[in-house]
Amino acid sequence: MSFIPLPTDDITKSVEVIEWDHARIHDGKAFTSSQLFSLGNNATTYHLFRNSSATNYPHIRTLLVSASGSPVELHLYESPTITGTGTPQTSSNNNRASLNTANLLMYSGATVSADGTFLASDIIVGGKSTGGAGTENAQREWVLKPATDYILKLVNVGAGNISYGLKIFWYEN
Repeated sequence: MSFIPLPTDDITKSVEVIEWDHARIHDGKAFTSSQLFSLGNNATTYHLFRNSSATNYPHIRTLLVSASGSPVELHLYESPTITGTGTPQTSSNNNRASLNTANLLMYSGATVSADGTFLASDIIVGGKSTGGAGTENAQREWVLKPATDYILKLVNVGAGNISYGLKIFWYEN
């Protein structure tokens, strides 16, 4: 007779009865990137999410943008043409006892010559130059393709000079 062993938590050795994505945190395979940025009036900026691994399937659970002014358009694209990656952004493992590092790399200020395949849009609304708010989470989840780039394009539509926060939470296989 054969059996399949139940998954156990590495720290407590308890049988895992938590949701699978929550278990990814315990396994040291969940990451957060959370940064603050500035964006000039009527300016556009790009955030690059680079999944260079041929075997990695990042699951984005939170993709949240909050801004000090509005309106700000947000657009998500797959397979853009990148001519410069921009500035690397720090990602943290949500299990602080884990030494695992993220395979999905984050960059701000990427240079893009073609946006790629459109996936989704959103807008931060409010009174012009005031009343900035935020977007929702990633609408359950985006499972990214291996060895594929993604960009988040932010367009400041006359909101004045603004500050914005970008928070991304994902887990990897």
